[in-house]
Amino acid sequence: MAENVLHRDYVLDDAFFAAIGSAELTKGRMEASVDVRRISHGYEIELDCKGIAIVPCDRCLDDVSLDIEAHDRFVAVLRDGESDDDGLVYVDNPEGIFNVAWKLFEAAALALPVRRVHPDGQCNGEMDAMLCAYETDEECGSESDDEREDKAIDPRWEGLKKLLNNNK
Repeated sequence: MAENVLHRDYVLDDAFFAAIGSAELTKGRMEASVDVRRISHGYEIELDCKGIAIVPCDRCLDDVSLDIEAHDRFVAVLRDGESDDDGLVYVDNPEGIFNVAWKLFEAAALALPVRRVHPDGQCNGEMDAMLCAYETDEECGSESDDEREDKAIDPRWEGLKKLLNNNK
């Protein structure tokens, strides 16, 4: 690096995710920026990603677009070995070349929500109908998943809930 700060912008698209080869995140379009700063014992690398990830819906399995915003910062040190610290990466390449592609992918994948579903009423209608056939709720589809989960309380917890209500 000739300068103390190096800035690069990248576009992460379907081709990028296909090249990474992950089954979790295979489609999307994100803009990523990478800033590399020289520090006394290595390089501080800061990654920012923002865009849309397209993943299967957990409920109906159709694709759902999710807004993603990710940030990561770590230090890269020219040294052989492996680090147990997530904030430290050892670069054992003799030329000091470090490919940030996997780190960009990790930042995007970790920014995905745990539950990936369409907004209420936007899931695949056929799949919703099949799911309703297995549910015991009389009003299947008219209430959100969260409302159904609230209703399905284990009877053992009902006694504790009564105690909680008596204390108020």
